[in-house]
Amino acid sequence: FDFKNWYNDAPGYNKALEKAKRLKQPFIIYFHTDWCGWCKKLNIEYLETNVMKRTLADYIKVQINPDHGLPEKRISNLFGVTGYPSFFIGLPINNEKPFRVSPFLKHKNLAPDDFSRQIQEALVSIYNQHAYNICQQKNYDYALYIISKALNVSQSNAYSFYIKGHINYCIGHTEKNKQ
Repeated sequence: FDFKNWYNDAPGYNKALEKAKRLKQPFIIYFHTDWCGWCKKLNIEYLETNVMKRTLADYIKVQINPDHGLPEKRISNLFGVTGYPSFFIGLPINNEKPFRVSPFLKHKNLAPDDFSRQIQEALVSIYNQHAYNICQQKNYDYALYIISKALNVSQSNAYSFYIKGHINYCIGHTEKNKQ
């Protein structure tokens, strides 16, 4: 797999995280090794597909091979990586923990389309949690902005609509109390 348009290893991780923070954009961190058969399968049967290329297009992506040195190994330890491949999705905000996703399940492997959906669902969950947390801080406009990002990813997530309704309720309740 050609990791063109991906940041690489520890130096790339730092640049990717800085860019993701600056742009408030989601990121992907992919931990793999050269000797790992499952990593090769993920690279060829998933990352090479058009559906995955489209899914990952808007993410800031970094690939890290912990065998490349101590800084890379430290980053993998920071994420609790105990096996390969390890694939994480996150937003660089409020130290919220990234979601780990994998197409390789105990009883079956997901198809690339299903893995793509799993990535999108993880991102929606991250946005939902962040929007709810922001709402609790009474920053309603920003919470609505974040929940709109969740709804742009998936218009079928009922929890996103619930949170949007909750935010609007809070706005109305706040406006009522001002009168």
